[in-house]
Amino acid sequence: MNALHELIHMNWLLLGLALAAGIAGVASFNRGWATPPLSEGGMAAALNKRALLHSTTAFALAHMLVPLALGLPIAWTHYGWHALFTLLGCYGASYLGYWFISLPWGGTLQYIRASLIAAITILLFDYANLLLLFRNLLRWQPELVFLTCVLVFLLCFATLRMLAFIRQHRQERRRTPVILPGIALAGTALFAIPLLCAISLLPAERLGSDQAYLLPYGLLLLVGTVLYVLPDLSVSKAQTDGVTVWNLAYRDELTDLPNRRAFNEALDTFMRPVGAAPAPLTLFFIDLDKFKRVNDLLGHITGDKVLRIAADKLRSCLPPQAMLSRMGGDEFTVLLSGKQEDREIHELADRIVEQFQTPIEAGPHLVRLSASVGIARCPEEGVDASTLLHHADAAMYTAKENGSAQYQFYDQLRSQNGQRELMLEQDLAAAIDKGELRVFYQPKIDIRDGSTIGLEALVRWHHPTHGLISPLQFIPLAEKLGLIVPLERWVIDEVCQQSRQWQDSASLHIPIAINISQVHLMQPDVYEYIIESAGQAGIDRQGLEIEITESAMMHNEEHVIEVLNRLKAAGIHVSMDDFGTGYSSLSYLSSLPISCLKIDRSFISKLTSDSDNRAIAELIVGMAKQLGLRIVAEGVETSEQVSLLKELQCYNAQGYYYGKPLPPEQALLRMIDGNLPSQSAGPESPNDAQVC
Repeated sequence: MNALHELIHMNWLLLGLALAAGIAGVASFNRGWATPPLSEGGMAAALNKRALLHSTTAFALAHMLVPLALGLPIAWTHYGWHALFTLLGCYGASYLGYWFISLPWGGTLQYIRASLIAAITILLFDYANLLLLFRNLLRWQPELVFLTCVLVFLLCFATLRMLAFIRQHRQERRRTPVILPGIALAGTALFAIPLLCAISLLPAERLGSDQAYLLPYGLLLLVGTVLYVLPDLSVSKAQTDGVTVWNLAYRDELTDLPNRRAFNEALDTFMRPVGAAPAPLTLFFIDLDKFKRVNDLLGHITGDKVLRIAADKLRSCLPPQAMLSRMGGDEFTVLLSGKQEDREIHELADRIVEQFQTPIEAGPHLVRLSASVGIARCPEEGVDASTLLHHADAAMYTAKENGSAQYQFYDQLRSQNGQRELMLEQDLAAAIDKGELRVFYQPKIDIRDGSTIGLEALVRWHHPTHGLISPLQFIPLAEKLGLIVPLERWVIDEVCQQSRQWQDSASLHIPIAINISQVHLMQPDVYEYIIESAGQAGIDRQGLEIEITESAMMHNEEHVIEVLNRLKAAGIHVSMDDFGTGYSSLSYLSSLPISCLKIDRSFISKLTSDSDNRAIAELIVGMAKQLGLRIVAEGVETSEQVSLLKELQCYNAQGYYYGKPLPPEQALLRMIDGNLPSQSAGPESPNDAQVC
């Protein structure tokens, strides 16, 4: 019974302290990634480092106490190297444990790989320490060494499986009775590894012939077996049902990622201030560009395949401490805990965007998508969950507006402009009913004698809070919101009524031009509406002129020409606005039922300083004369421009040199008095004058 005697007469106090240290190390290890529950990814970097330090210290203490408890003479001259190897080995094993445990579930193979790496790391530094401390006492016994290696691997596998089980329950906020015994058994298993290594190299004469030294192997095999089956024994049918309910509530069924609810709870938990401020965090908001077309053209089954593949692509490029969630549809989020360097954030965002540069194979279909990514950081861009999410979402839409397939950081100034734009969108729909819109009139002048030959109707919005809103702002909003048609029809009605009023009060008959957008021109009843509005006001149709842009002519050409021909037949003149900015040819212009060309202000503004612009203006004037069209120069602001226009024989002009847009009552006085100022005044910008 020599071997049993040697085992019984070890220093049990030191062994007890080593066992306590092993259990404490597992408890610290478990706490390090259990809170806060960011699910698949990890936690605050500060918490990780602190827990890693605690677990490393506890494990190192256990591994240093076990050799002392053996009662063998120690080579103290090498004890410093022993301590260094122990600390480094325990740190490496703990770090690998954190790394692999925090990875998304990848099946049993994932834990086999993790257990193998952890076991090799622990065995290397334990056997190295034994060689340092007992180099003159140990004997090579391959059978025992092999048995020790196999058992250490099994203990590591069972320990990681138990810790993963505890972690899952913590994240799902479910209670389980195996947490405390699981931590105790895992600590016992890890504490016993250096003991097994020592026994496997003890000299044969110290082991005796009764093989009692196999007793620790049997006990630890039992510990490992219980540690492995304990999670399965603790799962009742009710708990299994609870897991199913939790998955339905917190997992996305299609991609098996955390869903919006899980993401929101994780973000709220993580950003809950601990002390002075919440922990640092980076939030990525990802949207798959043009995914809707996949569903519309290829069907939802193919769309679901694409989403699953997209989720896998995102998983593959994220660090293990990142939490990937599906918010719904084609939107995903990534939470990255801890303080990240700008370089690291840029690199990760680049990887996300690059993942979608190659086509996705979804069955027989090859789908090309791209990703737009918005980035917001805590605390820089928000210290509460809703603000941070809103800012990341806003940054994502900025990426889309800039052309998609890119990432953008949250920009406060741009966001403020976006909020103002959103406010204007909400107010614009009601602006007509509230009487906030008005039609202003800008004169068209014969530059030879200064007489007014016509007016252009230009809509203005006087917001009750923000004052006068530039048409350059609200006209694009109206087009975006689908309000441009009702807005322009309101202008048509106002102009017709105003023309009738001027005829009745001042016997004033003057042509008034109304801008019609491309969208409005495509409406099937645009002609009928214009004719009906003029008829209800009782005005001569020849007093109306419709202005359309050159680009509007290029869409649905047959419909456009049909509408313009009907307007011309009804006595309504048609002008082409902003001429020179498109691609109209001489032959194309000759086929259009238009009566006037308006030279774009971009040419007029450089008329006196750029010979090329002057040559283009001269060419347009000559072309208009050949086609028998009237010509009007837009944006005239200086006397030098007027002189050059006279040289070019372009005698009709419009711009701030002759008068800014005026409300109806002031426009009437100007026309009656013939008082046209030589230059403009007022708060409006000349660039605003020709919009709508």
